[in-house]
Parts: sequence; C-alpha cells; structure tokens
Amino acid sequence: MTDTLRPARPIHPGVILRREMKAQGKSQRWLWSHSMLSIRQIRGLVREQYPVTEHVAYQLARALGTSPEFWLKLQRQYDEAVAASEEKPQ
Repeated sequence: MTDTLRPARPIHPGVILRREMKAQGKSQRWLWSHSMLSIRQIRGLVREQYPVTEHVAYQLARALGTSPEFWLKLQRQYDEAVAASEEKPQ
C-alpha cells in the first residue's frame, strides 16, 4: 500500500487549463488574443490532444499570470504517469 493517492487516470495539463480559464472567466478566444498561440494549439490543449511545450508554457504563463514552470511541471507529471501506467509487470 502506498502513502500517496494517485488519480485513476493521469491528468492532462489541458484539464488544468480549462479549470484555470473558467476560474478567471477567460475563453479560448481570449487566450488566443493574449498569447502567441494559435487557436488550433489552444483547442488541442483544452481537448487534451497537445502537450505543453516550453513555448506553450511561456505563453500560458504570460497570459494567465502563472509561471512557465507550473505548466511544464504539469506536463512532466502527466508524461511520467502515462509512462508508469503503460509499464507492464514482468
């Protein structure tokens, strides 16, 4: 038994992005107009189809008042959780 609880499914940074945008009352169109991200990139993130790259992290941080490290850490944790869930016991 482990001491930490983990979600049954890894949480993509897009989930957090949707929550943060909702909390701040921001739309995808607002994010598009306040960042150097394309609407396609934003939709891909929100739909959990695109990863957070360094460029994306800096744009999200600038537009939403967070830090790039916040978004990069979420992506790293997601990637690690996905990799761990794909490991098969031997």
